[in-house]
Amino acid sequence: MVGGRLRLIISTSRYLNPQIQHNIRTILQIPVIQMYGVTEAGGICCIQNINDKDVMNVGAPTTSCEIRLRNFVIANTNVNSGEQGEILIKGPSLFKCYHKNEDLTRKSFAEDQWFATGDLGKINTNGTVQIIDTIMDFNKRRQDRFERGYYI
Repeated sequence: MVGGRLRLIISTSRYLNPQIQHNIRTILQIPVIQMYGVTEAGGICCIQNINDKDVMNVGAPTTSCEIRLRNFVIANTNVNSGEQGEILIKGPSLFKCYHKNEDLTRKSFAEDQWFATGDLGKINTNGTVQIIDTIMDFNKRRQDRFERGYYI
């Protein structure tokens, strides 16, 4: 299909739907891995191992990045119980502030200078990170349901 020259696909944009990642791997018979990152952290924060057969994660954090979760209050999640939470990032490559926007900088950092990415995720038992949603998309769906008369 691709001339036999394609050996690896790396997705670095929005996280891949697990079914799409699986289908591409199956059809092309090559590894398809994901990387996760945010601009504010200098790029890549997690990278999936090339031999990882699981399609439900974006890999483990890089050596220059620490990741933890905090409870996502709107959805009543409890990360201590293994539920999803908001992904927080810390490390030497993390930016210091938004240019001329102290208010956004203040809103973007949690306690102890952890940057709140706005993504919802879960840390798997093997140390890999699973991206579940974005807070913006979650809130949009929540608002749509509210306007239709459904309550979350």
